[in-house]
Amino acid sequence: MSRCTSPLPVICASRRATSKLSSKDYSTSPTGWPVKHIRTLDPEKLVSVGQPILTLSGAVSLQVPLDARLLDFHHAAHNCSFGIFHWRVWREIPANIAQSLLASETSFPFPPENIDPNLTANGRLISTLSSQRLASMNQRIVNISGMYSARISFGGKTCSDLHYVSTRSSGAAKFPPNTTGVFYYYQSQSAPTQLGELRFRLCSDIHKFERGSDLYSVHGGPWFLSSQSIFASTDDYKSICEHLVEEGLLERSLYPGVPNSMLGSGIPPLTKLNQPFQVDLSVRRQLVNLHNLRRRAAPPHQLQLAFIFRNEAHANVPVFSGRAVVQLEEYPASELHNPGFKHRPVLALRILEFLTPIKRLSSDTKVPDPVPGQLLMRRYHGSGEYVPWSYSPRAPDTCSTIADWIRAQSTSPKHLDSE
Repeated sequence: MSRCTSPLPVICASRRATSKLSSKDYSTSPTGWPVKHIRTLDPEKLVSVGQPILTLSGAVSLQVPLDARLLDFHHAAHNCSFGIFHWRVWREIPANIAQSLLASETSFPFPPENIDPNLTANGRLISTLSSQRLASMNQRIVNISGMYSARISFGGKTCSDLHYVSTRSSGAAKFPPNTTGVFYYYQSQSAPTQLGELRFRLCSDIHKFERGSDLYSVHGGPWFLSSQSIFASTDDYKSICEHLVEEGLLERSLYPGVPNSMLGSGIPPLTKLNQPFQVDLSVRRQLVNLHNLRRRAAPPHQLQLAFIFRNEAHANVPVFSGRAVVQLEEYPASELHNPGFKHRPVLALRILEFLTPIKRLSSDTKVPDPVPGQLLMRRYHGSGEYVPWSYSPRAPDTCSTIADWIRAQSTSPKHLDSE
């Protein structure tokens, strides 16, 4: 048995050599390659003969680190006296051998399969994240199927690892089969350089981008990485952030006056009224941090906006799914007369746009469908009429804090001072 001179990390053998290997156990080959406990090289018999897993970690002759891998043997379709040992690798082929695999395609009788031609030593090369420039920048299609983490780079030394699912509650999950396409940045229409999402468009050709569909997450809705998460990361997504800024897709000073240490929580930092931020319509509560720029040394005041898109009488039942861009506004004075209010309304919420399709999950009529451009409405039991949803704090201190936050913006609180 001898190794090929081809750069492919495989072993070539004749059928005669194969028959010897399947009848004896070897600790190492003459070249130092450990091949012990090989009971068969026929992939159809691996289970029936109880072929054990081979551990080759630290072997001198290996080009890349491998932990447990399974060895099988494939006959050439045109020549039954020739075959190849294949290592079954269920993860991304290391970048340091990918180029060798590609180079061997024209000379080796068995062209390697599923090798991404866009793979570099630092990950998959990304030319642009703008959906408008994909073709002109010759962005290549990438295949990240079956990976826990997809590493991307923008031509420099730094790179970023993107996970399909990686949370403490859900654990890790691989990108689904047939995850072939391009990464791109989806910009908000209402705040294009402030809000957006990194997404993955499934398509087989860059010119079919518009006809493709976005990769969905395990929780439903397009898989995404928010602009705040990208901007707040000092390490993991730094290269993505720098590239978005370079392409003019994201502002360099996204949250002026807000320390970076306050961004990692994922809670939107608001420094003024009418500032757009992203919400998930399926959650029970939405947190926002009010940053008073006249009191930068003071910690932000956190508001808990509970049951925005739910009926509080059925708090555990989501009414909608999807994501939207919204903004907080002073509550309209014309609606303050409603007798159904238990506490004086302070803030209202306006829907600016939908980031994803919004799906109704419940027939609850108390919560009407949100409409872009309009205030979020709610039907109250007392009058039965629909009025703007309100944030009505019980504590007087909270109302004073909000009024002070508005004063810091050099605007006059219309009705907060009257209390």
